[in-house]
Amino acid sequence: MEQQERGIIAKLEFPLPECREQFAMAAHALDIKSVLWDLDEWLRNNLKHSSDFDEETLAAVGKHLYECLEQHNVRLHE
Repeated sequence: MEQQERGIIAKLEFPLPECREQFAMAAHALDIKSVLWDLDEWLRNNLKHSSDFDEETLAAVGKHLYECLEQHNVRLHE
């Protein structure tokens, strides 16, 4: 990490090609989080409003999504 006027800058480095998969995950982390956010919003909207899907199933999927996020220490709403 380097100190600059506006604060600390963190850099991630990956030895390629050995760590190509880890690099791709880090490079696309924001996209992945956006997909999870969209899924969460879709589930919430379908639970809140009438839907073609069974409410109990939607609630179970939402619960499982949050359990997985928590298990991997991922927070969507920060």
